[in-house]
Amino acid sequence: MDLTAFADALQQSGIGEWLRTSLKALPIIEAVHVMAVATTTGVLLFVPNAPTYVRNTAFGLKLAALACAGVNMAVFQFTTLRTLAKWDTESAMPLGARVAGITSILIWTSVIVFGRWIGFTKGYDFSVPDEIDFQF
Repeated sequence: MDLTAFADALQQSGIGEWLRTSLKALPIIEAVHVMAVATTTGVLLFVPNAPTYVRNTAFGLKLAALACAGVNMAVFQFTTLRTLAKWDTESAMPLGARVAGITSILIWTSVIVFGRWIGFTKGYDFSVPDEIDFQF
């Protein structure tokens, strides 16, 4: 199964259908996604419109930036962090720690920018299904 077929299957799944037709679920999930718990809510935001996301450049760039954040974390964890004991005794923070910090700030800023960019380039379908009852 290719990526587009997988994305179509996700969109047509029960949870995808529920999220697309619920008036309250998606806005609540999006608010939580922006404020915290990003992985779980990110998947829930992806599922109802998966085919649109897999073709979205901003979404791809955000995932690439997240991968870079993981690589930066791994490099820091397995190389720079080994010198932690020296950090309190030396007059300046080691170069590796400074580079890792600056790189982390730049990468996470990119994740935020690309994440916000998705909302402006996604092409939402705002049509309301006929079975939705607006009588509360």
